[in-house]
Amino acid sequence: MLGDLRVWCAGKSQVMTVHYDSKVRLITLKNTARPEHEKDMILSIEGYSIAGGREARLVRNNEPANLDVVILGELRVLVGLGRQTNG
Repeated sequence: MLGDLRVWCAGKSQVMTVHYDSKVRLITLKNTARPEHEKDMILSIEGYSIAGGREARLVRNNEPANLDVVILGELRVLVGLGRQTNG
């Protein structure tokens, strides 16, 4: 699929795929290292007005999502670590 980003884990046969659908403004994160009962992560892109114009943000479950935290969590799962650090 054109437009996908795939990240392979060198030590395992796991892969994380990021797919962007521009027609519906959705980003789908698929991670084969995630447990089977967990679904794919779907983020929507929504625009909102600010004083100087418009901005965009990622939303998951009707809540703003921090892209850095989402990607870091998915990469940690991909390599076999937990989503959160203890500290």
